Amino acid sequence: MVASQRAHIDDLVKRNRILDQNCKKLEEDLLREESRSKDAVKQIQTRWHDERIEWREGCDTLLACHRIAQLRTAIEVDNEVLAAVKQEDALRKERLARLQRDYKITMFQVKEMELDGRIAELEDDLVDLQAENEAALHSLTEQHRETTQKLRKKCADFASEVAHLSDALSAAQRERDDTEVK
Repeated sequence: MVASQRAHIDDLVKRNRILDQNCKKLEEDLLREESRSKDAVKQIQTRWHDERIEWREGCDTLLACHRIAQLRTAIEVDNEVLAAVKQEDALRKERLARLQRDYKITMFQVKEMELDGRIAELEDDLVDLQAENEAALHSLTEQHRETTQKLRKKCADFASEVAHLSDALSAAQRERDDTEVK
């Protein structure tokens, strides 16, 4: 039993030595790993720092591109607004021109109606004047006839008087001739 315990102790000592060696190996590996991990951490940190700078530059570039795109979009929007304002101005000018044209047409129509009214008045006046002229002409014609008749009557009276005086003159001349002959 002592031999078996001794064998067991030897076995345990052997195992203990193996475990100590394994432990030393692991500690060495751990130290190597720690030093290697410190280097790796430094490399990772350096790489992370470099990548961070790259990402920052990339983000700045991306932001600058975005700002450029945004400014271009703003310019396009402003151009569209300007085009809309110009179109509204053109429409306003067209409406103004149409209103002016309508006003001129309306004024022309008013003037035309006034002139039509004036023409109607003048035509009525012309009809009235023609009627008056016809009445006056008729009156003048009547007066002319009457005057002509009076003058013919007077001419006839004068002709009869001249005939009578001519007879009297002839008689007086015959008497004078007779008296002279006597």
